[in-house]
Amino acid sequence: MSGTDRMMASKVLRALQDRGLLRRTPDVEDARVLRLDLADDGRALVRKAVRIAVDTDEQIFGQHGDLLREHLQTIGAVRVPNAAGRPLP
Repeated sequence: MSGTDRMMASKVLRALQDRGLLRRTPDVEDARVLRLDLADDGRALVRKAVRIAVDTDEQIFGQHGDLLREHLQTIGAVRVPNAAGRPLP
């Protein structure tokens, strides 16, 4: 989980819940489990964030974004040998 501990994850989830973005509900079969679900405001925020990311991608990479990304991955693999998840020699 991205290097976070349980306490930090719990604090983040509680903050999202307090802001009305997330719901945590007990599991009916296992009392140790909390089920996570995005609230309506959380879904709206995710949609907005994705739109911003897509718009930013289009501004940076333009209509030839896929080709440019391919070239950048090739360059990155040469400059940083493990950048593409390849094992170092």
